[in-house]
Amino acid sequence: MTSTRMADIVAERLGIPKASARAVVSEFLVVLREQLVQRARIRLVRTATISTYVKSFRLRNRQTGDVSVEDRLVLSIKPASSMRALLNTVTRET
Repeated sequence: MTSTRMADIVAERLGIPKASARAVVSEFLVVLREQLVQRARIRLVRTATISTYVKSFRLRNRQTGDVSVEDRLVLSIKPASSMRALLNTVTRET
């Protein structure tokens, strides 16, 4: 799902103009990005917790030791238990 589609759904459900909903969704994503860059932990109740952590330096090829991977910031998304339960009860059509 794209942010535009999400904004359209929000506009439809709340009965607000699509332009307003798109502005809100866009600003939400900007704030989300800014907070993650600052290493904040974001808890979306009954949905997920989004956070970042530093993945430490490691050697990619342990046999030769030629390739190393430097420290980097990694995104972590942990679903809430209620979301996990909801996803596990949904039957998927094939």
